[in-house]
Amino acid sequence: MKYAIQHNVQNLYVDKFDWDVPILESKSLKILNLAMKFHRRGFEFMDDWYLPALTSLNLTELTGDRPMLPISCFIGMPALTNLCLEGFGLPPSLSLPGLTKLHLKGGELPSKTVWDLPALTSLVLDEVKTPSTNIAEFLSALVSLQDLKLLRCFENNQIFLISSPQLLHLELRTTNSENDTWIPSIMVFAPKLLNVTTVGIFSITCCNSKLENVQVIFQGGFKDKKTIPWGMLKQYYCQLMFMFRGLDSARILTLDSDTIEALSAIVDLLQCSFSPFHNLKCVKLPQGYKESNICGTVKSYLLGGSAGATMVTTLRQNDVIPKITLVLPTTVDAQTTPEAP
Repeated sequence: MKYAIQHNVQNLYVDKFDWDVPILESKSLKILNLAMKFHRRGFEFMDDWYLPALTSLNLTELTGDRPMLPISCFIGMPALTNLCLEGFGLPPSLSLPGLTKLHLKGGELPSKTVWDLPALTSLVLDEVKTPSTNIAEFLSALVSLQDLKLLRCFENNQIFLISSPQLLHLELRTTNSENDTWIPSIMVFAPKLLNVTTVGIFSITCCNSKLENVQVIFQGGFKDKKTIPWGMLKQYYCQLMFMFRGLDSARILTLDSDTIEALSAIVDLLQCSFSPFHNLKCVKLPQGYKESNICGTVKSYLLGGSAGATMVTTLRQNDVIPKITLVLPTTVDAQTTPEAP
């Protein structure tokens, strides 16, 4: 590491490091990925890092202890725009004025947060425990947030309130098992929201949003649905109807094959239901599906509420995920900001 630093390396990747980390001082280093047992080594060494050109930092804690990362670690990184942390807790107070992208995996958000992240446009919370009492306040404080992903962050009886005035893209992901078929409840107050992707089934309501693209993915919603009694599985499928009601303003609806099969399994209920979609332009089908493969009841349920709505076949199922384009705040130099995912 010292040799690389002395020779003005710009990108440094160190995996499963189990020795004392030297003090890093570099005016050239821009990207640092480091996986090690931070908790057992202590964080004192990071207080002396001087990395003024560093824009992207990826730290992975290998002990599994989920220690809290002190704010003092970032003092020597004034140019940081992209931060990815796996297995860490974060302090209640955090100020990173130039940060545009934050990815947290594992760990837990503090019950009370005073975070100053005015330039943050992209946030990913992956298997992060989130206190239900202040999640709405926490998200609303991120005034520039445009892209939000909540991945496997939901617990029983927890209601998520998402209030974000600039939010454009939202992705929700949950995983169920044969012993756990509860439905996460999401209330979204985001007037600019355009794109929603769901993996699994949610009770979701998008208030005052005119959605452009909605993608519903049911594949992977269960770890092993073959072990679930049919009656329980069908009851779970019925929740799709309630989820669709909360996404009723969608113009383009993209479905995977498992979602179509789930709808086909509850045609007896669809026959008695009106289509929730009143603004639909088209339904995109996965690879291998044709409109003739969809039963009349499912087709009527999806298209019946929108005059002129059609079904189209996509090229590949992965191609239908909406590409995310972030509009950066004027205070951020777009030339030095990492590309959006």
